[in-house]
Order: sequence, then structure tokens, then C-alpha cells
Amino acid sequence: MFFAGLMNFIVDPYGVYNTGLVPRGDINHYDKKLDMFIEFRPPAEAVIIGSSRVLSYDPDVVTELTGKSCFNFWLPGARTETYYAVMRLLLDNGADIDMVILAIEPESFHPSLPVEPEARFTPEYSKYFIYNPEIRSNAFQKAGLLFSFSQMGESITQINRLIKAQAGQDKLDYRPNGFATWRHWEKQIEDGTFNLESRIDERVRKYAERSMGLSDFNSVGATRMKYWEDFLSICSERNIRVVAFIPPNHPRLAKILRELEADSVIATVSDYLAETISGVGGVFADYSDIESFSGDPNDFYDEIHMRPKNGELLLKHLFSHNAGNRSYEEEHE
Repeated sequence: MFFAGLMNFIVDPYGVYNTGLVPRGDINHYDKKLDMFIEFRPPAEAVIIGSSRVLSYDPDVVTELTGKSCFNFWLPGARTETYYAVMRLLLDNGADIDMVILAIEPESFHPSLPVEPEARFTPEYSKYFIYNPEIRSNAFQKAGLLFSFSQMGESITQINRLIKAQAGQDKLDYRPNGFATWRHWEKQIEDGTFNLESRIDERVRKYAERSMGLSDFNSVGATRMKYWEDFLSICSERNIRVVAFIPPNHPRLAKILRELEADSVIATVSDYLAETISGVGGVFADYSDIESFSGDPNDFYDEIHMRPKNGELLLKHLFSHNAGNRSYEEEHE
């Protein structure tokens, strides 16, 4: 345990102890993304927010469709508390945003799934967790985290990433606008060695419990509803247009979720989103099924992460077919 604690302290994958002994690289996307947003030029007028599901949604497509400078502020494990924290953080730092494009997974409203550790231990974000301040990190939690298996796993992952970076095999290729692709998988696709079916086989049956918490996902979480409704209130007060959607699953995952009778809770979340977003004059679309935007089941990295071409198809369909109260055509006459 001593050596595990020492490794976690030295590597410091979440940036908890500020040792600065090992570069964090891509592990703490929360710090990385904020720095990238601040440096982005011209300053973003539109922002994409969501989990890693949207990392390959190209902001340049949004710019092409709307004329607005756009930044992709995707973050691992983003849920409603993250949406709220990001919006507060950006506005409090002087961002002048008038549109948010939001990818909302149903589990973002799960009543008991934990807050992403990176968000908890990055104070720039966690200070906005106003409805559950007990999850903010304190000295006792930081000490306990030294010996946690979760941080040990991230420390090992970070060391592996640094080794790969030295060999020119970084996990992600970033653009200044926040867009990213999975370097390793794109190289395999280019070489003709990528096996999507095998990769899905490894992961797909774990998703329902590991990521979605389906066994106890029977209702929309009250705390997460508060964050969401406050997020919408901020957007309404600041005249920030909300363009939101439920992102798609690969058809194989969609089939398993239907077999597990997840349709009911997904429909509950979808209905709630449609009602609350329309209440602020926003746009909402449910793209759970890739056929809804003519997506290609072969253009995925795994059961949930789409490649850029599918992301482009979705964004173009979103702006041209789901314009809500203010049509895309009217805004661009």
C-alpha cells in the first residue's frame, strides 16, 4: 500500500496534490480543456458540451452551419452537474457564448451514479457543485485517495500514456478547437487492421451496469434535475440558445438495452428533456437510433463513440431538421 500511495502521489493523475513531478498529459481533460478554451481564437460564440461521446464532433461543422466560432468542450463522464459547472465557469471567465450544443446521455440524470473523479478533484469545476458540496475534495479525501484503486489505475494508465507519447503513440489527437480523434484506432483503420466487432464484443455487455447503472436507474435524479434546470435558467437569462440531443448508441448496444428493458427510463429522460428545453425556446432531438440521422454503424470506435463522419451527419441533421421555434433556414436567410 505504501508503494501504491507513493506512486499516486508522484504521478498525481488527477492533479490533486500539485506535485508537478509527472506531466498529466491527457489524463486530466478538465484542466486541459479549460486551458484550450482560453487560448482558442477567435473566441468561441458556440460551445459543444458532452462526455467523451462527442469528442469527434467537429466544431468546424457547427461553424459551417451557423457562422459561429465553435469550441468542443467535451469532458469525460460529463453529467448535468458538469454542464452547469462548465457554463458557470465559462461565463464567470468572460466567455461571450450565444449557443450551446449539448449531447445528453440518459444516465446524466441517474439518481446515484457518482460524479466523475476528475470533476471532483479539479476545484475550478467542483466549486460549482452547489447542490452536493459534500463531494468536493477535502484534505481527508485527498489522503484517502492516495491509496485508492481508482487512482492507482489512473496512475498506471498515465505512465503508459507517457511511454506511448514518447514513442509518438499518444492516445488522442487534439485540434485547438477541442476536437479529438483516437490516434491508435484511426491508425488501425487506415492500416485495415481495426476490428470494430471484436472491440464491441469486449465492451458492449458491460455498458448497462458499468456506465449506465441500469439496475437502479428507475427515475430521474432530483439533484441532477436541479443542476439541469439551473443550467437552462442561465441560458435563458443570457439569451444562449440551447440545441440538445440524446446521442446514439451502436445498434448492437441499442439492441441489448432494449432486451434489458431500458426503453422506459430512456423515454422518461427524453420526455423530460423535450419539455424543459422547449420551455426555454430550445431545440431537442432524440438520436438514440442511428437511423434517425442516417448514421453508419461501421463509423464507430466502439459501442458509443462515433467517428467524425457520423458526428458530421448528426450535426447537419440536427440543424436542418430539428429547428424548433426558430428554424435554421430563418436564421440564415
